[in-house]
Amino acid sequence: MSNPISLAHRSKSHVLLAWSPMFLMLVVTASFAANPFKRDIAEPGNQAFKEENYEKAASEYVKAQDLEPLSAELNFNLGSAYYRQDEYDRAMELFEKATRADETSVAAKAYYNLGNSRYKASKRDYEAAVATAGGEGAAGGAVQDYVKKLEQCIKDYEETLKRTPEDEDAKYNLEMIRREIKNLMRRQPPQDQQQQQDQQQQNQDQQNQEQKESEQEQNQQDQGQQEENKEDENKDSEEKNQQQQE
Repeated sequence: MSNPISLAHRSKSHVLLAWSPMFLMLVVTASFAANPFKRDIAEPGNQAFKEENYEKAASEYVKAQDLEPLSAELNFNLGSAYYRQDEYDRAMELFEKATRADETSVAAKAYYNLGNSRYKASKRDYEAAVATAGGEGAAGGAVQDYVKKLEQCIKDYEETLKRTPEDEDAKYNLEMIRREIKNLMRRQPPQDQQQQQDQQQQNQDQQNQEQKESEQEQNQQDQGQQEENKEDENKDSEEKNQQQQE
């Protein structure tokens, strides 16, 4: 059984503690700092979270979402409350929504907590599969699935670092996940190890292909927009010429 990874906790000097809610009355964001109403609706949930009453905190954040359903901060806070109740799948869903925040710092923190939640959920599922199979050696499929999910955790932390390159906690967790993958690979029988490497390469090839297709689609859209703009310009020019001839 692999040793658990001690994911980094953010120091108290950070505005946002790892897996803790984004206390809206303290976080300086463009939307919430300028809107006392949005800060006020989160206050009951924030207070319950500080009191470690995470079930009540979740309930209060859900109520607040009725008033601000598109708030990335509230999605983040609700995800934090679920995380503290070990409801990692629900937490992941909400952190995923929070990553779409317009504000870079909010999105970065959401990706960080998404990676933490994904790791906890993946580790839980992996250990359950190993126990059912009667040991790691008999759980080859579970190992492959676990590694694949760990690779997704890496992506989450990389997304954090794209937005906040100075985030030392994300760097630490990223390296710990990579070490965990290497340890898993070393413990696999040679045949299983080769299959795992082939699967990793296949996953990487698929990701590269998806990225290439996305870039091609974006280029086509840009080209179409340029052609449309050119047609509009030509049309305007023709109309001006006609007016001058008249």
